Amino acid sequence: ALSGATPQAALNITSSNSAQRGTQITLTTSGGSGSGVVTYTVVGAGCSITSGKLTSTQSGTCTVTAVKQGDATYQSISTTQIVTFNEPKPKLVISPASIVLDSGTAVAANVYGISNTGGAITAGSYTLTGTLPAGLTFDSATGKISGTPTETITVTSYTITASDSGCKPH
Repeated sequence: ALSGATPQAALNITSSNSAQRGTQITLTTSGGSGSGVVTYTVVGAGCSITSGKLTSTQSGTCTVTAVKQGDATYQSISTTQIVTFNEPKPKLVISPASIVLDSGTAVAANVYGISNTGGAITAGSYTLTGTLPAGLTFDSATGKISGTPTETITVTSYTITASDSGCKPH
């Protein structure tokens, strides 16, 4: 920019100011003046910018600074925006969806699994809706049924629900 160049019009970061951890935000701006190129920098734990896309490997905040370079007519200008990355909600899957347990036969340790394809569960617990047959127990810390059923009952559906008291608000 030349000495005595004109100040640019206000520059604004128009990208979203929140997202889930691990997702990308395409950085965009509006305003400014002239033909100067816009560049971005970021400060924050786990925050990075690649090819104009902001992401974070951690939950928390990233401070993004956009700078529009000056040109022959206009001075450089910059602006900042705080972007918050939230922890994704847990997504639990019980597989298989149904199992048959025979009276007198111990429940195999791997008869079903509970997997999480979303955010971490912290300080969580599981609850079971329904009453298990005699000989079976439910572990509220792991969501697992164990033991050996000692009675025969009609086919019954149960619901396992996970709660996450450590989840950050979304």
